[in-house]
Amino acid sequence: MSERKRAVKSFLLSFSAAFLVLAVIAATVAMTVGRKSGAISSESEAPVEDSYIPSDDDDLTVLLCFHEKKDAEETTASYHLIHLDAKTARTLVIPLPYQTAFKKDGEKTTLDALWKEGGGELCAGVVQENLQLTVDAYLDTDLAGLEELIGRIGTIKYEVKESAGFVRDGRNVALSRGKQLLDAQKIVDLGYYRLTTQGEMARNEFLAEVVSLFMEKRIAPLYLEDADELFHNLLDCFQTNLSAQDYVRRSGFFKSLFAKSDRTVTVKIGGRYYGGREEYVLSDTTINTLRSMFR
Repeated sequence: MSERKRAVKSFLLSFSAAFLVLAVIAATVAMTVGRKSGAISSESEAPVEDSYIPSDDDDLTVLLCFHEKKDAEETTASYHLIHLDAKTARTLVIPLPYQTAFKKDGEKTTLDALWKEGGGELCAGVVQENLQLTVDAYLDTDLAGLEELIGRIGTIKYEVKESAGFVRDGRNVALSRGKQLLDAQKIVDLGYYRLTTQGEMARNEFLAEVVSLFMEKRIAPLYLEDADELFHNLLDCFQTNLSAQDYVRRSGFFKSLFAKSDRTVTVKIGGRYYGGREEYVLSDTTINTLRSMFR
């Protein structure tokens, strides 16, 4: 073979080898880029877990009205503002004595007088107007409704500080010291005992504590387990103007809030009784504090 042919053959072999190496490199790069772009694509297509962004519009404030019996003496009534706060992820429970004084149409009245006149809806409206804070809805029930609700959602454990016995409405009531399950009747009996031994404010603070415990121990976990069933139970056991739209629109907020169920706070109020304890006037400090807490 001539020198020229050998040179051409050598050149062709070298060129082919170089081309083959370049092809392998290009294929490797293409496969790597393909894998990366595929990973990026799959990540972007993967479902993103819902994350709740707090909004003041999601805050919910309800007035809880309870009467042991609809025609019972006034001392069996209790009222609590329950405020679910989106920004702080807290639930505030504020007890209001049944004698709390408000003005309606320029005339002084009390919560219980308002309830007798127009039920929970009128109470909620007057509280909103007087305290200048939003009350979105009311929940109103009696002992029978409370018994029905607890029968559906379950009892809570509560530590009774001291044993006591007394007669009430022809019944012999025995309260044992220590931890025990609270059903509806035991709740009102303990409240009555606080009333007769420590006064109306002590009874209201006890009931606020019970409401807080139910929010943490029963309402929160049951909402996360089956929100629809819980909502329907509330509708069955309370008179209310709380709507399905209120519930659905805030579902993200409720889920976020009740996942932090230990953030329920009982707020103590200040004020003064007048007229032989016939009316209770909230202090300016309490009113301003409530306004700062609520939207």
